Amino acid sequence: YAYFPEQNQLNISQIDNSTEIFPLISLVSSRKDFEKFYAKEAVNVGGSFTEIVFKPKFKGSMFKEISIVFSNKRVIPVRILTLGVDGSENIYDIACWKENVKVDDSMFTIKPKKGTSINRY
Repeated sequence: YAYFPEQNQLNISQIDNSTEIFPLISLVSSRKDFEKFYAKEAVNVGGSFTEIVFKPKFKGSMFKEISIVFSNKRVIPVRILTLGVDGSENIYDIACWKENVKVDDSMFTIKPKKGTSINRY
């Protein structure tokens, strides 16, 4: 789903979630899926953190680089940084890490404003 409230438009398209467009989701859900598309480039160990840098294995990737920063006190990620092929940079700070959390489907419901055009692709 891509919702653009300022254009009063909702676009719905089917996406194969096994593709590389979901690398961060596959990183969390299945490291093997993530490793199909990204290779470990470097490991940088610093005082209280370790950073692992991944680069895409194939051309046409959505990201030039993905870095995952781990706390050396606990082996959990505390930050994920992405560098897009378009030059965009995103930082995801992880304040709390829980696995297998039950999430109600209503959390993923989009309720567009009345009069929004809905395009299905």
